[in-house]
Order: sequence, then structure tokens, then C-alpha cells
Amino acid sequence: MHPGNSTSGNILRIISGVPEHLRKSIIINKILEFSEMSNELKSETIQSVLDGYCSLDMTSLKPMLTTSFGIVSNQDIRLIVKTFCIYFDIILAHPEILQALDLQPIIEVLNTLSSKQKHVLFDCYFEALLLHSQRQRLVSTIPEFAVDYLRTLDSQL
Repeated sequence: MHPGNSTSGNILRIISGVPEHLRKSIIINKILEFSEMSNELKSETIQSVLDGYCSLDMTSLKPMLTTSFGIVSNQDIRLIVKTFCIYFDIILAHPEILQALDLQPIIEVLNTLSSKQKHVLFDCYFEALLLHSQRQRLVSTIPEFAVDYLRTLDSQL
């Protein structure tokens, strides 16, 4: 992880700056490409995106996250869960990534999603967590906002 000026950060910044309909089309195409990749390439892609994420400012992050979360929440649940599993593998191999990630933009964008979109993303996140062979190590990495969300869901049941 190299916060600052990264190639993936520059690409994400450019995509963030295009009109939403073009950004949506680009992201949909990238997700389709991603779904066809080997697990190794998926891992490299996720690492690159995380690197790029750490180099973006809030102005660039929010449009990317809003469009991405909206699209991802409508994808095949198996792909979302598999992506979270790969993300967890990366976090376990490189725990310093969590310190570099600014979660505030994620929280803000999640708060703008529909209830259905939030449920899909959180359900897939926790399904991936439960399926992961090292879930005990991962539990300590769960962001506080995700724990708060679980408490909110629990109180609604």
C-alpha cells in the first residue's frame, strides 16, 4: 500500500470525474471482467483498488463509492461473497492496509444506500466472514460501523 500518487489511484480519480452514466458503464464492464478472472488476478485487482482508494481524496472517493456500491449490490451474491473472501485474505496477509483505509467515506456512502442495498452488502460481508477459514482472526478487523449496523438489525428483529 502506497498512499499518495498511484497508477490505480489516478485511474480511479479519472473514472470518478466522468459523468455518472459513463462511470456506471465503466464499472459494470470492469466487474464483468473481474468475474471472469482467476483468483490470483482478482486478488491483484483488489490490492490495486485498495492502493488506489488510499490515494484518493474524499471528493473523488464519494462518486466512485456511490456508483460502485450501487452496482455491486445488484451483482450475483456469490461474486460479492467471493470478493469479500479475497479481501479478507489480503487483510490477513497485509494487516497494515486497515490502518491506511479511511473508512469515513465508506460509512457516508453506505448511509445513502437503500435498505435493500445495505442488506445485500452486509449480508455478503458477514457470509464471507463466516465462510472464511480464519474467521476468528478476522473478527477483530470488523469496523465499528459494521458492528453498530448489526446491533441495529438485531434490535429490529
